[in-house]
Amino acid sequence: KFVFYTKEDWNVIEKEYKEVCNLIDKEQQELNSTNNNSINLTLVDQKTVLERLRLPPARQACYELVQSARTNGLDLKKLLDSENTLKISGAKEAAKLLEDYVGSSGHYSPIVKYVEMGLNNPFLRDIEIVDTPGLNDIIRSRSAQTYEFLMQCNAVFMLSRASQFLSDEDLELLRNTLLNNGVTKVILIATQMDLGAQNEIKKTKSYKDAYLRSAKSVFNEAKKYEVQQVPIPISSMFETHAFKKENGLPLSAEDRKLEENLQYFSIDVPQTPAQFREYANFTAIRQEFKKCIQEKDDIIYRHQQDSAREFRRRIIGILNSLISGVNTDKKLLKENDYSSLGKLKNN
Repeated sequence: KFVFYTKEDWNVIEKEYKEVCNLIDKEQQELNSTNNNSINLTLVDQKTVLERLRLPPARQACYELVQSARTNGLDLKKLLDSENTLKISGAKEAAKLLEDYVGSSGHYSPIVKYVEMGLNNPFLRDIEIVDTPGLNDIIRSRSAQTYEFLMQCNAVFMLSRASQFLSDEDLELLRNTLLNNGVTKVILIATQMDLGAQNEIKKTKSYKDAYLRSAKSVFNEAKKYEVQQVPIPISSMFETHAFKKENGLPLSAEDRKLEENLQYFSIDVPQTPAQFREYANFTAIRQEFKKCIQEKDDIIYRHQQDSAREFRRRIIGILNSLISGVNTDKKLLKENDYSSLGKLKNN
């Protein structure tokens, strides 16, 4: 089931889009003024200006969503506030459908709020997997949904980009938000390792060496912030690339860019599906997922216990605050007469 944004959500996105357009216009005018000419900047130039603005990711995402929706010619009046339920018959059909609805260049991707998928697999019986937006999402309804899921979930696979591993938001989630909701089973994952390794290209021509350098940087960040969980480095891009090569599926623009970037390396470069999967490291994720399923009952029990303890701690805090207030009032009654108490309250 593919659920599209509500009209209210899209109004927020379009508001951000218009503000970004104003910033782009202002930046272009300043550039024209500096160059002492009034040429019309091309679309490429607008992209360059956008990069110069260094916008927050959420705001830039809103700009790109509206641009893509218009480019794809989506009928927003018809699609917003609606959903599309489809049946699939296999992995190939699912991959093609997901590419169209949530892929980077998918036709419907700009307006998809979330996706629900059901699989007829006994291994997943009584298991729900939720891929949530970030907690600071500019669209409040999505952040609210994330908090709602966090209050219900028993285990969390937390993703953080390898190139900017453990942001302030990530650390807040790890140290406070999850613990406050009684979630103690957390698997920390360093994503986009392919991009992390790409950042090491000036230091080595060996892709394996670049990958290991990036992984070491991730582990050092976790150690610096005294994070208890050992990060698992992965690349979903490599895993998807391997799947497409195995099944003869067409490569996207992202896939072609990936292969182009790999040409900068000359040693230990992945070429076969098996080699891409080795770097993708999804085997480690599958092992952790199996552990969660095997330990499901124990995890749920511990979650309930931790949630109960956290609830008890909060109640005790509230009671202590009330007791402190009562004691303060009692002290005032002892030290002052009623008339002076009235003066204190008026002050």
